[in-house]
Amino acid sequence: TIIFEVSYSKKGPAKYLGHLEMVSIFLRALRRARFPLLYSKGFHPMPKVAFNDPLPIGMESRKEVFYMSLTENLDPSGIPELINSGLPDGLRILSANIAPLRSKRKNKSREIYEIEIRAGIFDKTRLESFMEKDSHLVRRINKKGKVKYIDLKEVVSRICIVSDRKMELEVKNIEGKKVRPFEIIKEVFMLHPDIIKSANIIKF
Repeated sequence: TIIFEVSYSKKGPAKYLGHLEMVSIFLRALRRARFPLLYSKGFHPMPKVAFNDPLPIGMESRKEVFYMSLTENLDPSGIPELINSGLPDGLRILSANIAPLRSKRKNKSREIYEIEIRAGIFDKTRLESFMEKDSHLVRRINKKGKVKYIDLKEVVSRICIVSDRKMELEVKNIEGKKVRPFEIIKEVFMLHPDIIKSANIIKF
């Protein structure tokens, strides 16, 4: 079994694809290109292709990763072209390499986003107020009704206002404390949900 680490970008019209729809598109492209995919055992065998944390609908990304298990080795340099020929606009394979051992795979310690809104402004006064706080708790309730609090001050490492409608955001990757950019700009800038929903967010 050979496991490949495949990097891809998700831009433009592809940002409106849900995670499951996007996975289906990739699997169809892999089958069409006749990759020697390794399948799971059981009554409903599935190709062993694993994606990282799914992107929310409406968010673009310069680089995401998935892992595919093959039954035989291939030249990594030829993989992007084979997959790209079966992908729609906005999805593009950037590179493919033999994946490191699972124990040596490194998760990003931080994520960087560029956020642009079409209406309203990123109020510097609200940002200053947030930065001066010792903590800013966000309340979460899971499916079982259990309440959990996440401190945004612990998760957000940098917010930089570029212009009234454009900002950069840097978020720490802390296990069990995943916070989306939509939620952060809502909490910090108190923007209307419709403004947040229509924001253009790019993950780097």
